[in-house]
Amino acid sequence: MVDISPRDNFVVTDVLIFDGSRFIERGYVVVGKGKICDVGEGTYEKAHDDIVPVYSMPDHTVLPGLIDAHIHGLGGNPICLEQSLNFGVTTVCDMHNGRGSITKLQQFASDPANKSRFADFKSCGMGATISGGWPEPVMRLHAKGPNVQTVIDRWPKLQSPHDADPFVQEQVEQCGAEYIKLFHELGDSLKNKMPSTPSLELQRALIEAAHAHGLPAVGHAFSFEGMLELLQCGIDGLMHAPLDKARSDDYVGLFKEKKAFINPTLTCLASQSSAADELQRRFHADPFAQKMLFNTKPRKNLAMGGESAHVQHGIDMTRKLYENGVPIVVGSDSSGQASGQQFGLTMHMEMHLLAHEVDMKPIDVLKSSTSTTADRFGFTDRGSLDVGKKADLILINGDVRDVMEDEQNLCLPIRAVWRDGVLDSRYDQFLE
Repeated sequence: MVDISPRDNFVVTDVLIFDGSRFIERGYVVVGKGKICDVGEGTYEKAHDDIVPVYSMPDHTVLPGLIDAHIHGLGGNPICLEQSLNFGVTTVCDMHNGRGSITKLQQFASDPANKSRFADFKSCGMGATISGGWPEPVMRLHAKGPNVQTVIDRWPKLQSPHDADPFVQEQVEQCGAEYIKLFHELGDSLKNKMPSTPSLELQRALIEAAHAHGLPAVGHAFSFEGMLELLQCGIDGLMHAPLDKARSDDYVGLFKEKKAFINPTLTCLASQSSAADELQRRFHADPFAQKMLFNTKPRKNLAMGGESAHVQHGIDMTRKLYENGVPIVVGSDSSGQASGQQFGLTMHMEMHLLAHEVDMKPIDVLKSSTSTTADRFGFTDRGSLDVGKKADLILINGDVRDVMEDEQNLCLPIRAVWRDGVLDSRYDQFLE
């Protein structure tokens, strides 16, 4: 019998299980000391020496905690961790931030006392920025406060391939980076061209340096051309689908050749092309969202897309890649600003769009939100309900497959969230 005691230990039984790869129609999950101790079919048979809570949850689904593959926790504001966890996101992946903000968020997330309040935090450190390049334009347009230029001045100003290895080394040693983020914004799908774009030689050197440190390299590009150039450089994953229309289907073969994944960020694309108003209104009005959001006002559009920009181009490409077996990961590109995406909520928006616009099967959307992301980023301790992994779990009311297949359902009806076996304090009523 597994040796477990009352704290951060429990059993959920008589429940539909999605373990990260398959469904168990009726089974149980045993959690001990914040880890998955056992997963099996049928009803958990409580032994005489068991002193842990056993929750019988028929008509519910348990699945791994969601992983948001793309956020920006600007200013080190812990709302990115707290609101994410409330929406079932147990891990967030920051994709460019200031060093001080990264340190703050790492401290918030790593404190054992905060597991009932904050999601876990992963980081690339600072992104591989150049003078005048992305994301300077979006910061100048949407970031508030008098210190925007000061923040930009602290970003790296990479110039040549010789800068690549020291940059990657610095992110690993000073920020604990677990992946490296490149920016390759050409501006050809935006309202304004970029004054500066990194050279392909620099991008190749950055990817090689990341790989030499055993880290994946992921990249930003809002255009089809920029995406192709990053793929040709050997990028491991694209953190947006393009805003403009694909000129050919050659990109499918390139994705497969390079074994690359894509994080479409469809909500972000809709916001860039000013097509997100109705989507934002509907999801912000959802009763679950109203309960969990710190600010229930719908976000404004980012509105930086040019004449060629439309979310439908990203939807069409994502569908084509999905149909051809290219891995999809789910990330929100939330940053906590008045414009753009909300932490946590946007993961539900992305999953809904993938199910009903891209036509992904529910099981594949769930994989893309959990195990696929963990696999692609090398997070070996989470993303699935395998014995020995972190007990990051969410409990859904109903059969999650039926919930996701009904287009009228917006947010997933979450009943409970656990990070490392610790119940999110917003769900304390679950124990009553």
